[in-house]
Amino acid sequence: MRAENKALPTFLYAMPFSTTKVSGTPVGLEHCFLEETSLVARPAISFSDLKERLDARLKWLGIKVTKIEEEEYCLIPMGGVLPKHPQRVLALGGTAGMVHPSTGFMVSRTLGAAPSVCDAIIEQLSIPTDKASKSTTAPKRPTTEAESVEMSKAVWQATWPIQRIRQRAFFTFGMDILLSLNLAQTRQFFSAFFSLSDFHWHGFLSARLTLLELIGFGLVLFVKSSNDVRLYLLKLGLPVEEAAVA
Repeated sequence: MRAENKALPTFLYAMPFSTTKVSGTPVGLEHCFLEETSLVARPAISFSDLKERLDARLKWLGIKVTKIEEEEYCLIPMGGVLPKHPQRVLALGGTAGMVHPSTGFMVSRTLGAAPSVCDAIIEQLSIPTDKASKSTTAPKRPTTEAESVEMSKAVWQATWPIQRIRQRAFFTFGMDILLSLNLAQTRQFFSAFFSLSDFHWHGFLSARLTLLELIGFGLVLFVKSSNDVRLYLLKLGLPVEEAAVA
């Protein structure tokens, strides 16, 4: 199990349910949410493997589980291609590909996009209404397929403007890096990551950084990384020449 974890690391996510339920035991937990999870994996680590790792970790930490109130099984699709757009069917959140490719977070990105998307919908729905107000015979809805396509296209542009598409490409690059790190490299990487300013690491996790800010984030992260991680990142960035096989 240790060898598997070194190659494909997982970690324990712990969240106390109540600050009043803390004992004087060495662990100091009485009522807590405990979750064994991976940052990102392809293919995904099976639930049975995660459960085995969680049991082993709790035993090693000296945590005795006396009661299980609820078990949670969660699989968050990360990365992949964006939905084909524009298309007539509109989307927001996970169905619009807004899951952060490097973290799996989505709520902040979705809430941030919602006002712009809603404004775009209102603006597009008002176009036929405005036309109808100038004519007693004009309908208050699109009358042709071309009109409907243009309306949905405008909403999709608000959902995924070019700046957001470029930002997502950067996040996907971060996901590819995480997929290739072993346990030691992951620890070194996150030691550097959490040494960054709150502006940088908060902004990265919440998808609030612009592309230029992300470039600055990457440069600072590179400087703060260990020599081993720097060398590894440089190797990832170098083009690889592949020989053709007849």
